[in-house]
Amino acid sequence: MGNFLREFLPREMYEALDIYSLEPTRESFIAPGLKESIADIVFRCFTKDGKQGSIYIVFEHKHNPAPTCALQLLRYMALMWEDEVSSGRYQARGKHLPFIIPIVFYHGKERWNGRQMRELLMEGTPFNMCIPDFSMLVCNLAELPEEKLKANFTDNAILLLLQALLLKHPVEQIARIFLLLDSAMNREVMDTIRLFLNYVQQTNPDITESRIKQSIEEIAMQEGITLPMKSFEEYWFPEFYNKGKQAGKAEGIVEGEAKGLRSAVTSLLLSRFEKIEPSLLTKVDQINDVATLSSLVVAVAKASSLDDIQSLIERSFLKIQ
Repeated sequence: MGNFLREFLPREMYEALDIYSLEPTRESFIAPGLKESIADIVFRCFTKDGKQGSIYIVFEHKHNPAPTCALQLLRYMALMWEDEVSSGRYQARGKHLPFIIPIVFYHGKERWNGRQMRELLMEGTPFNMCIPDFSMLVCNLAELPEEKLKANFTDNAILLLLQALLLKHPVEQIARIFLLLDSAMNREVMDTIRLFLNYVQQTNPDITESRIKQSIEEIAMQEGITLPMKSFEEYWFPEFYNKGKQAGKAEGIVEGEAKGLRSAVTSLLLSRFEKIEPSLLTKVDQINDVATLSSLVVAVAKASSLDDIQSLIERSFLKIQ
């Protein structure tokens, strides 16, 4: 995604971002009675100078023309800012709201006709100063050559997966992309898969994990590819989760299972997050309850940030004191 932003965003905007801090967030901004008001994909990023705090990048995916798309994005942005205020982050920022970069991914047969917010109201009136104006950035996925995207395959995986959703038979193409991603499995790839599957659950419920898995198995059988996973949960964190699970089974005792699960938690923490405090790993090493450790494996694998699980580990550690 960083490569795409480098080429797509205005240069001054991109250079102000600390692109290495870019990460997807699982946060949803849902108003009561407005469940459809969920931004498709939201990333969080920091700025290089650190003065602006978090910057949110909202990606909205459209496969049909949407003249009033700017109005939908405005609603997303308002919900996000409301969440900043109600959560206390607005106060912690020194009473400043975060900047939001709204990007629309469009991949349709018809010409895109989305209008900027200022264009949705009549021009040349004494009321124009009251328009809630912002610029909506539009990326036409159909104009992005597939060959160019594949040249930076891992970085552009989410774009290729979104493109696949617009095909007549998307499941097979998604399965092929997943198989290619397996050879480059790392934290970013795991985040991409999890992010995409979460998105598909909301927008294309007929494209289920079981259908994708079945297609992967069929392609593998036809082309003689060795399958690396038995389930999608294992696919998200294959090496680390299975290592801990199998280590416990091999020893055949609770102590051995706990040891394997601790290893899985530690491996996941180190692979998914940077700057892990040694004291946190020490606390993990002192947890022996298998049920607690199993829950931690899943929590670490699915957490969108270190803050999401740090308190959980702290509470688990305190229980044994």
